[in-house]
Amino acid sequence: MISGKSGILVLAVFVSGLLSCKTGLQGDVVKDYSAWPAYSHYFTDNPSRLVFKSSLTIANERFSGLLVVKQIVPGEYRSIYTTETGFKVFDLSIKNDSYVMNYGVGAIRKKMVSDRLAFTIQSMLLREFEGAAWHMLPAETGFYVQEYLFGNNRYLIKRKSALYYPVSMSLYKGQKKKAETFFWGTEDGGLPDSSTVAHTGFPMQASFRLLKD
Repeated sequence: MISGKSGILVLAVFVSGLLSCKTGLQGDVVKDYSAWPAYSHYFTDNPSRLVFKSSLTIANERFSGLLVVKQIVPGEYRSIYTTETGFKVFDLSIKNDSYVMNYGVGAIRKKMVSDRLAFTIQSMLLREFEGAAWHMLPAETGFYVQEYLFGNNRYLIKRKSALYYPVSMSLYKGQKKKAETFFWGTEDGGLPDSSTVAHTGFPMQASFRLLKD
């Protein structure tokens, strides 16, 4: 039998535990990653290179061609975009938290353009968030919503309950949405067949379709 101060202490611990569970579902940092197994990456089964049929629109310029991506080490990629006639548009080295523009035509070399282009490629590759704080947000109808805090950026990722793969990924700076990536072809639990990236308040759109063997 528990009584007096001991009983009050036990009750306080019990109530505290209930409150922590409740707030955890409403946006506190989730420390138990076991509930969300990491989804397979494009390079899990193909460690050499990938080829995407792609279209890219930047302002009044429209490019159609191939994006070739090679994994250098996990989390670091070299991506080269060429038109259907073999004209190189850009050569971009990307990590999860940084990038280097090795080559770009015209306005692509401008930081405001290359920043968004880097996000476009990162998100299309199902970017990883190692070391980023993440929260489970209240679920929307039919989706689980996760929030990742990575540097100065905030990412919202929607997943269907039966899948580990994202349905969409949104980039925010503060409360302002900068871009959103949509993934297609994940209904069977496989990797996306294609993705599209739409930028908000900036004239850049891109689409990617994985060319499989």
